[in-house]
Amino acid sequence: SGAVARLLWMAETPATPGQSFLVRIGTETATAKIARIRHAIDIQTFGTRPAAGLAMNELALTDLTFDRTIVAAPYAKDRTLGALILVDRMTNQTVALGVVEADGETPETRWESATARVVRPDRSFWRAAAGRAMGGVALSALVLAWSGNAALAFAVGAAEIVLCPALGHAMASLWPDRSAAPLAGT
Repeated sequence: SGAVARLLWMAETPATPGQSFLVRIGTETATAKIARIRHAIDIQTFGTRPAAGLAMNELALTDLTFDRTIVAAPYAKDRTLGALILVDRMTNQTVALGVVEADGETPETRWESATARVVRPDRSFWRAAAGRAMGGVALSALVLAWSGNAALAFAVGAAEIVLCPALGHAMASLWPDRSAAPLAGT
């Protein structure tokens, strides 16, 4: 099994196709291999460019393969099952943060998924809370890596954990007509 993932590489040692890591998605851990780097993403222009590897703080769209079947979903549909980290198996250090991508996803399908979760949750409250916490921690690490500001990283992570679910529920009740929602998919 595998997934298309957008990664932020955080390790000093560059990433190359064929490398193997532990992947953590939701509550599951498996062995993952970077099968292919589709392209790197320029953070200034958001344009793409070919890439044979990834240096520290580079973004890329990659193909990951897993040693076993694990449950994953596009991040736009499920933040718990769509956020991932790659961990070096020898040092136990997080080397990359990422999100699972979906080919052919539209704003309408993202909104449908968010609405379905609000109306009919498919997992327990505690599992959802743990997923939000993991997403907040991952986002905090990303902000800390980019800005070097621990206070900002804490604030952003806390906002992700607390405010995003509240905003999602508020939007679902304020804009029942999905086509009128200003931030579809949140």
